[in-house]
Amino acid sequence: MRYRFLVYFLFLFTLVATSCKTDFEVNEKWKEIDIVYSLLDVNDSVHYVKIGKAFLNQDESAYKIAATQDSLYHKDSLDVRLQEIKNGAVQKDIILQKTYLNNKDSGVFASPGQFLYKLPNDYKLNPDLTYKVMVKNTSSGVEASGRTEVVGNIRQLNPNTSQTIGFARDQVRQVSFSSGKGARFYELTIFIHYTEYDASNNNKLKDEVIRWPIFTNYVTPNTLGNAEVRYTIRANDFFKILADNIKPNDKVYRKLGLLDFDITGGGEEIYNYMNVYRPSIGVVQKKPEYTNIENGQGVFSSRNRTITQVPASSTTIKAIMESGTNTSQLNFRQ
Repeated sequence: MRYRFLVYFLFLFTLVATSCKTDFEVNEKWKEIDIVYSLLDVNDSVHYVKIGKAFLNQDESAYKIAATQDSLYHKDSLDVRLQEIKNGAVQKDIILQKTYLNNKDSGVFASPGQFLYKLPNDYKLNPDLTYKVMVKNTSSGVEASGRTEVVGNIRQLNPNTSQTIGFARDQVRQVSFSSGKGARFYELTIFIHYTEYDASNNNKLKDEVIRWPIFTNYVTPNTLGNAEVRYTIRANDFFKILADNIKPNDKVYRKLGLLDFDITGGGEEIYNYMNVYRPSIGVVQKKPEYTNIENGQGVFSSRNRTITQVPASSTTIKAIMESGTNTSQLNFRQ
């Protein structure tokens, strides 16, 4: 989920910074536009805000400009702060420090270096507060801001860490969790861990993991939290994803490990953005714009990720090993 969100943010930056249309006036006066985006997560140990700037050049390709780092970021003239707000009143003002990271993936925009604004290392988010990011260019006086509620923690109900999970063919299993305050939608992915061993000497060869998406856009009725979310999983889908992702190999045997129930909740703002920029199926490609940044572009929102590790039951292993099934040739053992 985290990477999915980051892809959406990169797509947003592409739209805002390089999009063009046929009805604009090429000689209109240039306007400074800040592009701000961040996802706050109470479970993260480090929090960043990324701030870029829109650009327009009549003489060069937008893609060429995007590959130049100086075109994407402000100089050392930004004052970036995060305000804690409770009941409409500002409780605290935190200054973010500019930092340089060398970890950006290659693509349209300059990489691998990027500038981000970082909260202090010991700073802890409070899910009971509202947060407002404030950006001011101290040279031009231009200001931009955005606010969001923080998505509260998710509580896994079924299965939980004190249980095992069993999959029997042609049956269903129910997953349930309690929603966190501030969440508008949820995604659930199960990561299936297994280990391969050399069949001739029992030596461990490698650990593997299979990604199994369950749902991607479960919308909550409200953002108050503590609502029970239930979802039914078909057991046959579990066996199918094993068969689709593991090749039979007589030289190895396998043992099933933990199943990670990876649940991520997203705030109202990122939900709105993802809906607006969801790929279009029809002929008309023009979409409305979405931003919750005042006097700028971008998205300032929140997410919350919870991973619950659950062991598979012995019944599940037996079902995988069952003769004549689509998984019987995968050499799983108890």
